[in-house]
Amino acid sequence: MVEPHKILLAFDFDHTIVDGNSDTWITGCLPDPLPATLKQNYIKGQWTNYMRKVLAYLDDSGVTVGKLKARLKEMQLVEGMAELLCWLAKEHNRFDVVLVSDSNSLFIDWILQRAGLQHVFGHIFTNPATIDACGHVLLKPYHSHSCSRCPVNLCKGQVLREKGYSLMRWIKEMVSEGSTNVSPHIVPWETGFEVLQFLQRITGTT
Repeated sequence: MVEPHKILLAFDFDHTIVDGNSDTWITGCLPDPLPATLKQNYIKGQWTNYMRKVLAYLDDSGVTVGKLKARLKEMQLVEGMAELLCWLAKEHNRFDVVLVSDSNSLFIDWILQRAGLQHVFGHIFTNPATIDACGHVLLKPYHSHSCSRCPVNLCKGQVLREKGYSLMRWIKEMVSEGSTNVSPHIVPWETGFEVLQFLQRITGTT
């Protein structure tokens, strides 16, 4: 649960922290694109099940864990994201920073370690992945849920509610108490620098 005096920042990973999709990035380990017969196995909302098949295909094609790790470490962060996350680490008394992603724990860990940013996030909620004794990547869904809008393996809204990060509950409580401090707005951004500037402005920091 977020501490009352802190600002909650919940990040996605793909196309937010990293400039691309970490799941599709690993197919670059292959000399040729994935076969159409494999791609046809994808069912909408069941991305993790599909990625299990992709990982099995990569393994059968001779792509080792070492090659996967090396490939993922080549991924670039979104411009300004390293600066933003480093600043948030310094301002840890002001912010509760969490990551909620449909990627997986191995891929996220490898990329954050390479960037030296693994210490920034207080919690990472994602699909668990491990390496078995034979060197195979084993991918599991984060949880099951009943939300029809989200992939079957992860509902980000439910994760935040279960962990006590309930924005709607806070807003309802503030409105019922007659508070005028509720001022929602959208902040368009393309780089981490824009997010950093916004956070510095609302907190009066540099």
